[in-house]
Amino acid sequence: MSPVSPDQDSVEQGARLGGGESEVTLQRTSWLRERLEEQVDHADASVPLAWQVFITGMIDALLYHKTQVWVGFQTGNMVQFSGNVAQYIIPGSERYPLLTLERILSVLAFFLGSFFGALGGRTLGDRRRIWLILTSSIQSVVLWIAAAILLSRPEDEDPTFRYTPVVLVCSAFAMGMQSIQAQKIVSPAFATTVAFTATLSQIASDPYLFALHPSKTVKGRNRRLIAIVSLCIGGGIGESFLLSPAGLRGGMAVVAGLRLIQAGLWLVPKASVPAPAK
Repeated sequence: MSPVSPDQDSVEQGARLGGGESEVTLQRTSWLRERLEEQVDHADASVPLAWQVFITGMIDALLYHKTQVWVGFQTGNMVQFSGNVAQYIIPGSERYPLLTLERILSVLAFFLGSFFGALGGRTLGDRRRIWLILTSSIQSVVLWIAAAILLSRPEDEDPTFRYTPVVLVCSAFAMGMQSIQAQKIVSPAFATTVAFTATLSQIASDPYLFALHPSKTVKGRNRRLIAIVSLCIGGGIGESFLLSPAGLRGGMAVVAGLRLIQAGLWLVPKASVPAPAK
């Protein structure tokens, strides 16, 4: 039997090491694939949902201050648009053509965002981690488009037909996708993450509203309070941007970046446990 040369021994060791690295890579890839295919447990999704609520408060504070149009709170838009229509019906009334157009476009864009978000959810799975990451990434891209348009305009420029409707359409579309995404997760505390009138009523009617001891009975109340506080903090920070040198343009760029972080946050919640077979 001929002795093994040092060169041959090095080659064999390299092959074993290469095989080990390939196996580790395959294991990591398999783990990531399984992770992305998991269904997110809504009870453990407080972090990404609260992040969404924070973004709602921030973006609505930013854009409403500038345009008098909501991109998340569509109830306000529908009421205000109805008032704009009445102005066109009643003779001699002062009319606001840009505002009227912007409000109805915001409602329609929100509707389309929810429609396509629901369509994607039905196709890929509403609570599958991969879909939640993908739809958050899409929202970030759309918001970056809105931010890029604003960054190309002077900060002190008044809203015009030339660019403002596009900014509002992109923003409302993203918020519509966010709304249906949250709704399909079925979190009683965070609901759609864009509307909180019902949440206030639920907090006020909670029989454990004033309970101070930690227990399972107050988890729902606590999560609803987290949602309200997240919304208010987002609104306050949005206003802070408007009062800072960054202004609306810088604030919208930050919102787009926060939405991209949102995509990564969907890796945080635990997977839901499948119901036992009957």
